This record gives sequence, structure tokens and C-alpha cells, in this order.
Amino acid sequence: MRDFLVALWGRKRRATNPLIAPTAYQRQRLARLLTILDARLAGASTHEIAFSQIFPKMRPLKGATWKGSSERRHTLRLMAEARRLASTGYRQILSHIPPHCRLS
Repeated sequence: MRDFLVALWGRKRRATNPLIAPTAYQRQRLARLLTILDARLAGASTHEIAFSQIFPKMRPLKGATWKGSSERRHTLRLMAEARRLASTGYRQILSHIPPHCRLS
């Protein structure tokens, strides 16, 4: 987060500590979780999130097939993880950006 804020404020960036910097996979996963959280907050259903965000290349499952599917269970696990991410205060970290550097 420090590197993000430093880059945002325009100061010279220090070398990233490999012990705390997220890997490419972790960055992709966090971005996906935030996308899932945003979709849920916008009112999307579990089914809509599953087939628009998590399994976009798959044909949507219907009825009892969807209810008993591993895709549904995987979607519910990711949604729970996204809620945990939100409840741990990640928005508070982002709110510490100075007012002149905020996008909105």
C-alpha cells in the first residue's frame, strides 16, 4: 500500500520488498475478489456473479443442476472471502489517500 501511495503522490518509489509485495497471482485474486464484492454490492445474484465474473466462458447452469454444482459452491466460497476482505478494513486503507489524489 505504501508503494501505491508513494506512486500516487509522485515521489520516487523505493525498491519493493519481495516479502510483502503480492505476487502476480495474488494481485489477480485480490482484483477478482474486489470485482465480486462490487458486483454483489450492485445487487448481482450469486448466479450472475458466477457466470459473469468467475466462469465467464461457461454456459450458465439452471435449476437443480446449479443448486448442486461445484461451481455454485466455489462462487459462494469466493463471495465469503470477498466479504471477509471488506470486513477487515481494506476500504479504510484506501481512505487514507490525500483528498487531492482521490479519483472521486
